[in-house]
Amino acid sequence: MKRIKNLFKTSIGVSILWVWEHIPKNRFTSNDIEKKISECSQYKDFQEGIIYNISGTYTRYFASPNEYPSTLAVAASKKAILDAGISINEIDCIIFASASQDITEPATANIIQHALGSNAPVFDIKNACNSFLNGMQVAKSFIESWQYKNILICSGETPSRAIRWNPKNREEFKNSLASYNLWDAWVAMVLWEEKKNKPVVSFTEFYSKWIYFDASTISGWGSRFPRDLEKTYFISDSKRLSEAFGQDAKTFLFYVLQKYNWRLSWIKYFFPHLVSRYSSEVFRESFGVLGHYIRNHNTTHGNIVSCSVPYALIRAIEEKKFSPWERWLLVGLAAGASFSLVGIQF
Repeated sequence: MKRIKNLFKTSIGVSILWVWEHIPKNRFTSNDIEKKISECSQYKDFQEGIIYNISGTYTRYFASPNEYPSTLAVAASKKAILDAGISINEIDCIIFASASQDITEPATANIIQHALGSNAPVFDIKNACNSFLNGMQVAKSFIESWQYKNILICSGETPSRAIRWNPKNREEFKNSLASYNLWDAWVAMVLWEEKKNKPVVSFTEFYSKWIYFDASTISGWGSRFPRDLEKTYFISDSKRLSEAFGQDAKTFLFYVLQKYNWRLSWIKYFFPHLVSRYSSEVFRESFGVLGHYIRNHNTTHGNIVSCSVPYALIRAIEEKKFSPWERWLLVGLAAGASFSLVGIQF
């Protein structure tokens, strides 16, 4: 009967009921990274301190060999569900939204479903560093169309598995530099029909520019290179990606703000996906945003792939950085290249 009544509503809001994160215990500093490269690699002719100087990140955490994308995604999901004050049986759908995966087939969401003891329908979403924000977009649409009432979105990122520790020469080291800032983490979020005193997902917008699809890749494990180990390392042309974001992201931002009648000055905090000290500078300059309005943990947590934006969001909510009617903007910048904007209002 409740669902029948919902059919007569003109719209339905979507709230973030709870979010949670989980991190592995293995801590590595930039000095540790350089030491490991020196131990494993034929190429040793790099300047001491270069990884910290380029990334601006000193600390990273890596998963243990027996920890997988699903492993701590389950731990984060259990905590999110518990703190939300609901049971696993109240979850209507589970979305695993991550650039990482346990296995190629079936979906990692099936492994998580089994571990949680859920009977809800499940599936994976993959779109590089925008995976989790795409998961929010899909979940929001499901709830607004009354297909599901409450949805669990979780992500488990283990990009440390794709780091090349043994570059043979300067060129391989240069192409691998971005990977030395990668960091493993797991996050979970419960989206629900709009609840009082809970942040509301106002809008989700995405844009892709295909000409940059090869600027940041892991080519292996797919049908093109199923067994080529050389293709299983993360390589990135940071300069090309910066060009994509610098040229298109600002135009996209103001288009979306105008579409939803938001003003830049109304936004209290920005939560951008930033992967290095340089990308932080590009973001501030491109968007004209002062540093204290940016919520990002790149300097302490490196590049957490699709977990970076929700992780920063979790930290801000835990620290009670919000006030009634306040507006926040989640900004996704991902390989592809793809851009995402998610508006949050309290």
